[in-house]
Amino acid sequence: MDHKFYLIIPPGMETLALEELQEKWALHFPESTFPQANISLGGVEVMTTLELGFSLNYILKIPGRILLRLDSFKCRDFPKLFKKLKKIPWNNYLLGQIPIIKSSSKKSRIFDSRKIEKTAQDAIKAYYLGQAPKKKSLEKLKNAPEMSIFLRIEDDTCLLSLDTSGERLHRRGLRTLIGAAPLRENLAAGMVYFLKKNAPIDLAYLIDPMCGSGTLLLEALEFYKTVTTRKFAFEYFPLKTNLPILKIPDITLFKNYIGMDKDPSVIEAAKSNQPNVKFITEDLFSGVSTLENAGIIFNPPYGKRIELDKSIDEIMKRVKEKFSPKIIGILIPEETPKSFKAKNVLSFSNGGIRVKFYLL
Repeated sequence: MDHKFYLIIPPGMETLALEELQEKWALHFPESTFPQANISLGGVEVMTTLELGFSLNYILKIPGRILLRLDSFKCRDFPKLFKKLKKIPWNNYLLGQIPIIKSSSKKSRIFDSRKIEKTAQDAIKAYYLGQAPKKKSLEKLKNAPEMSIFLRIEDDTCLLSLDTSGERLHRRGLRTLIGAAPLRENLAAGMVYFLKKNAPIDLAYLIDPMCGSGTLLLEALEFYKTVTTRKFAFEYFPLKTNLPILKIPDITLFKNYIGMDKDPSVIEAAKSNQPNVKFITEDLFSGVSTLENAGIIFNPPYGKRIELDKSIDEIMKRVKEKFSPKIIGILIPEETPKSFKAKNVLSFSNGGIRVKFYLL
């Protein structure tokens, strides 16, 4: 039986996320036909089995969360909302706890978020009174992550979703030390994938000349690997599923990875995060690289959180002089003055700042 899963995607990366889903589906589930999938603002909805839908948490790097759609129904008052929520088979998904309730309402007769969330809590409590959680489920509670359900009510229709991820998916469980202006891992994953798909040749090197804690290079290196360094909410669902055995595909986005920064302490932190990347203490404005067939990707300080002592045009000129790269990817705020023209652009928000990832 197929179920609807909703992949929450950073707005601006929806098409890229669908391409990642299609590619990794073929790699991990070659015997299963790619399912029906639809793009909306900030998300991708896909129809598939519980087993394959849950497994997407392990293999996808661009989504922020993966939700399971539990129900959709017309609802114009709180008694109806209570009645419908009480009928959901919560013992399939919860261990006996009351989950975090996240609600939103638009153009609906039900609009008070506090009342919506209280009604949901009361409905789940009433369900437990009729069908008590099993002892085995209650024993797992102390080690379980927070469970969350989402109630979106629009035009008097309630859409009920269950979070299968737990912590946001950008928390891979890999990066332990971060820089002063960190980039979320799923945004970094989208950037490196976008660069790879638009690179003119098969690059021998991916270089970040202002690498900070190395997030971009780490995400590039780990892009095709399954996430095994953290737990997901669905792993604690009492519902029994037979998850597929996932293998790490024998492919990588790039062949070699090099990170540079002028701050030795930053380089040491980057090495702690990923010892398999070559990190070098080196200033962008010194020396000349002899590496060939290199691609450059970087997220320079852009004066919002860290002051920048060079203009973007000066930095770009120096990158071209030093590396003679085949492609350059640079992330800067969308209003930043610049003279260069980009071949492709990816627009999204980074920590509340509207940014553009330019490819040259």
